[in-house]
Amino acid sequence: MFERNYDETLRKRFNAAEEDLPLRAVALPILRGRNVALARTGDIVPTDVFQGLGDDVMHSFGLIDLPENPDAVVRSVLVYQEENGQFFPSLPAVVALRAQKKVPTDGAALRALAGPADAQPRPGMVRVNYLGPPDQVFPMIPAEAVEAGALTPAQQAQLKDALVLIGPHSPSLSDTHRGPGRFDYYGIEIHAHTLANLLDGRPLRRFSPAGEALQAGLVALVVGIGTLFLSVWGGLALGTVLAVGWLLGTMQLLSGDRLLPVAGPLTGLALGWVTQVGLQALDERRRRSELQRTFGPFVGPEVMAHLLTHPEEAGLGGRRQILTVLFSDIKGFTDLSNTLPPEIISRMLNQYFAEMTRIVFQHGGTVDKFIGDGLMAFWNAPTERREHAADAVRAALEMTQALEQLNAGWYGDQSLERSQVIEIRIGINTGPAVVGNLGSADRLSYTAIGQTVNIAARLEAQNKELNSVILLARETYEQAVLRLNLDGVRREAVDLKGVAEAQAVFLLQAVDGVPVPRMTAVGSATRGLATTPDPDRTRDLGGRGN
Repeated sequence: MFERNYDETLRKRFNAAEEDLPLRAVALPILRGRNVALARTGDIVPTDVFQGLGDDVMHSFGLIDLPENPDAVVRSVLVYQEENGQFFPSLPAVVALRAQKKVPTDGAALRALAGPADAQPRPGMVRVNYLGPPDQVFPMIPAEAVEAGALTPAQQAQLKDALVLIGPHSPSLSDTHRGPGRFDYYGIEIHAHTLANLLDGRPLRRFSPAGEALQAGLVALVVGIGTLFLSVWGGLALGTVLAVGWLLGTMQLLSGDRLLPVAGPLTGLALGWVTQVGLQALDERRRRSELQRTFGPFVGPEVMAHLLTHPEEAGLGGRRQILTVLFSDIKGFTDLSNTLPPEIISRMLNQYFAEMTRIVFQHGGTVDKFIGDGLMAFWNAPTERREHAADAVRAALEMTQALEQLNAGWYGDQSLERSQVIEIRIGINTGPAVVGNLGSADRLSYTAIGQTVNIAARLEAQNKELNSVILLARETYEQAVLRLNLDGVRREAVDLKGVAEAQAVFLLQAVDGVPVPRMTAVGSATRGLATTPDPDRTRDLGGRGN
C-alpha cells in the first residue's frame, strides 16, 4: 500500500544507485509480473515513481477504499471509478480481471464486471454478498508461516493455484469495518468477499426503486384493505403474518443473491396498520359521538356507558320491541300555572323534571320526551332489561315519593301557598312497540310509538276517573308481580278513551309494603287510594296482589 507521506521516500530509494539494489531487485520483478496487484487508496498513485516500468505495472494498482453508509456499515464496495474517460479499478476488480486474462483498466470489462447499471447502488459499485461471518469463509494463513516455510500440508493445498490477498489481520491496526449483522470484518476479508462475488457473478441485486416502492405500497394496501374487515387486533395479527412471511421470503431470495428490501415494506405494513387503526379510531369516535348525541338526553350514565361498550344494542333504526311505557302528568297544572308567576312555574317545572329524570335513569329507563307538564319514559330499549316492568313500577313509586320532598321545598320557599298542592298521575303499560330514530331527515328523535304507548297515555288519564295515582295495565302487573309484592285493587274491564277494547287494570297502592303517597292537603300526604272502587267491577287478576 502506498500512502502520501511515503511517496518521496520510495522515489528516493528507487533512484539510489547502490543502497537500494536489493529493493530494486525484489520490487521490479514483482511489479512487472501479471500475477500481482498492489493496493492504493483514493487518488494516491505514485506514477512518477513507476514511470517507464510499462503498462503491466500501471495496471497492477487497485483501490481499496471501503465506503461506509451513514450507520457505519459497509454494504457496497467500489468496482471502478471513471474520471475523464479513464477507469481506475478496485483491488478485487484488478485481481478478478487478471484471473480472467483481461486488462484491469478496460472500461468495457469493468462495466461488465459490475453488472447492469440498474443493479448498482451507485455507478461502478456493487453490493457485497457476504458469504458468512468473519474468519469462517476464507482460510487465514499467517505471513510468518509462509516466510518461515512452516506451512502445513493443508495450508500448502489451500495456497496451490489460489488467488491470495495479503493484508493486515490484527485489531491493533484499526482496519476493522462493521458488516451486516453487526459483525466486524477486517478490510482484507471484505475485499475477499467482493472478489468472490465478482468471480462468481454473485453480488447482491436489488429491484428498481419503482419496483421496491410498488412492493411496499402493495403490502400497505393489503394490510389496509384487510383491516377494513378486521378488528384492531385482527389487523395486527394480519400485519404480523405478512411481516413474518416477508422476512422468510427475503431470506429465500437472499439465497439466490436477490436482496429484497425489508425496511420499506415493513414500514408500509406498519403505516398501513397505523392508518387503519387511526381511521377505525376516527370512525369509533364518530359512532360514539352519534350515540351520545342520540341517546345522551334520554338515558342515564350507566345505560350510556353500556351502549358505548355495546353499540350493536343501540338499534338506531326502527325495530319492534317489547317495552314498558310510563306516562306521568301533573294534576291540575293548567289552573296552577294561571295563578303563579311564570318564573316560579318555570323553576318548579325544571326542578320537577330534573328529579323525575334522575329517577327514571336510576332505574334504567329512557326518557322519551316532555309534553308540557307531562313526561314519557320507557324501559327495555335501547338496552334490554329482564325486569323492565318491575323497574318501571319501582320508578313510579319513587317519583311519587320524590314529589313529597319537592312539595315540602316549594312550601318552604313560598313558591306554593298553603292551599296549593302538586300531585301527579302515572299510567304504565307493557307490550310491543316500534322504537328507534323517528322523524324527518332534519330532525330525528329516539322515541317509541304504537298501541302500547297509546294505552299507557290513556291509563295516566284514567287515573282522574278512578281517583288513583298509579294505574298499571294487566301485562305490566303480571310481569312486575313476579318480582315485587304489589298491593292494590284490580279491575277487569275499564273503558279507555280511544281504545276499542276494555282493559284490565291494577290500581297500585303499595310496593313491597311501601304505600304509594297521595297528596291530599297542604304539606301532608295520605297513603293509598282515597276511594274504594266498585266491588261489582273488581276481579282478581292473579299473582301476588291482594
